[in-house]
Amino acid sequence: MGTQFYIKNLLPKGKDMPQLILQLVIFSILIGVPLINMEEHLQGSLTGKFVFFMYGSLLLVSLSFFSVITSKLEKISITITDLLLLLLLTYITINRYFLQPHFNFSIRYYELIGLSSLYLCLKKISFKNYFWLLIAIIISGIVQTIYGLLQFLGYLNSNHARFDITGSFFNPGPFAGFIAITGSIALSTYLFRHKIAPHLQYIDRPKSFNRAIEFLFEYIPLIGILSVLIVLPLTESRASWLALLVSSLLLIEVRYALLKTQFQKINRLKKNLTIVFLGSCFGLLLISLYFLKTASADGRLFIWKVSTSIIKEHPFFGIGFDRFKTHFMNYQANYFTTNSTSSEIILADNTYYAYNEMLQFVIENGLFGLLFCTTLFFIIYKTKTTQENKYINSFLKINLLAMVVFAFFSYPTQIVPFKIIAVVLISFITVLNKKNDLVYTFRKNQRTTRFVLKSIFLLSGVYLLFTAYTKITAIDNGYTEWKIAKDSQKFREYDLSIDEFKNILPLFAKNGAFLFSYGKCLQKAKQHENAIKIFLKTQNHLNNSSIELSLAKSYKALNLIKKAELSYKKASQMVPVKFYPKYLLAKLYHETGQTNKAIQIATEITKMKIKINSPAIKKIKKEMENLIVGQ
Repeated sequence: MGTQFYIKNLLPKGKDMPQLILQLVIFSILIGVPLINMEEHLQGSLTGKFVFFMYGSLLLVSLSFFSVITSKLEKISITITDLLLLLLLTYITINRYFLQPHFNFSIRYYELIGLSSLYLCLKKISFKNYFWLLIAIIISGIVQTIYGLLQFLGYLNSNHARFDITGSFFNPGPFAGFIAITGSIALSTYLFRHKIAPHLQYIDRPKSFNRAIEFLFEYIPLIGILSVLIVLPLTESRASWLALLVSSLLLIEVRYALLKTQFQKINRLKKNLTIVFLGSCFGLLLISLYFLKTASADGRLFIWKVSTSIIKEHPFFGIGFDRFKTHFMNYQANYFTTNSTSSEIILADNTYYAYNEMLQFVIENGLFGLLFCTTLFFIIYKTKTTQENKYINSFLKINLLAMVVFAFFSYPTQIVPFKIIAVVLISFITVLNKKNDLVYTFRKNQRTTRFVLKSIFLLSGVYLLFTAYTKITAIDNGYTEWKIAKDSQKFREYDLSIDEFKNILPLFAKNGAFLFSYGKCLQKAKQHENAIKIFLKTQNHLNNSSIELSLAKSYKALNLIKKAELSYKKASQMVPVKFYPKYLLAKLYHETGQTNKAIQIATEITKMKIKINSPAIKKIKKEMENLIVGQ
């Protein structure tokens, strides 16, 4: 009898069941998305996370949709943050589709729609349940650290040939950033568990149930902190170290007020000296991190330098959402055209991210986009709450700051698990402050208004859900077919591969990576004219030296020597440190009887600095020396 009573008290009440189901789905998204790696997909660690998240978002929207339809619809509540997020999404959409000459197929844009849906669904979660979402994030981080540690010890395979530890991500950078952010959330949950505990007490539950909750909120964060401290140093990611260090120091200060207490005891001179000392320590830390991997840091500084020229040419509306990879390499080529002897040549490579999310946001969305974004962050950080919840408000903002610090040196907005965590934190902050909500309450006699609104919501909702499901399923199947096409190409079944590429061409017609894959297949099948058409379309959506080299190869096969020469030169200008473009250009000159030009390029190759030595480079240098001697 006692056992039955205990179980009965643990089960949710009827009115709480929809909340529980909604929360379980969100919980599954927070833990599941970072772990997903669909091997049947091309780039499965990236596209798999996207597909899983979009299906999860669709389920969330369906549940929320059903909840609204079956509710009494007593009021509608909107915050300033809601309005700003809507304005930002609207601006990005208009700029992407109407103000730019081209737009890419972009899973980042689809993720943006999914994240907006997640944000709206999170608003239906009760305040106390947000703390359970933080626990879900911490558990996700713990799972990732175990995954990474097993990779480092050799029990699991890494997702990148050059690195031992990647977790379920495609390289160590996003993995390190993710566990650093989860570590920051774990530390804040642990430090402020005494502030969280009162919100988690269930009056209608046994005391042992409440004690179990307190136990979970103490020891799960503690395990999260320890696991991150063990694994994070193995990643060698300076950006993640800095993000965790900054957030940890701020969290400790907010919790214990060490500096604040000392500042109250000392005079102004000592305060200023303390600030100078702490600033100097932080500066020395940054300098130390710089010298830890000088070449990598210089490479990022060079990318930022070239990126500023894009902003100068496209200041107001940018180049369009998710189109950095379309434009950057052309600007890098232009830079080296006028700076052919620059010492920065050794730093250059094919680049797809700005390694600074704020900079890349301005490049893609312009100053108008920056205005919306900065206003949004200003409103979020100025958000105030009750005295009771001020510490919770503070640690949520500090965790957001940790993400901003990491974003200053990396590319977290390219990875959906980071964005999910950011949406949870932003939603939690808005829930803490209900004073400035714009609330419309329906009167009892407004039955007709409610019926009309529900009818519109029902019709539009069913249409949007069906359209979204159809699109997500098509993309899911498309990535699977793309991998099948690549596998057929690998086994030299070119006709079969081309047919498979053609089947999904309408879906991925604006996807630069897909078009390049398709063009390479046509090229290997010796359909050079068709390959050139596809490569030229590719350049509207993606640019790098590999595309230029492929164009040159097909031009050469069709005896279009001048065009082949220009493409080889463009490839070399994009990444001057690479030997292969100049080597192929020298061979083109030699084979077409342009001896003087061949010797000139061969001589340049023999004098080139080597970034990473390899047998292939030695072979190229030897062949060029023989070419010079033989003439």
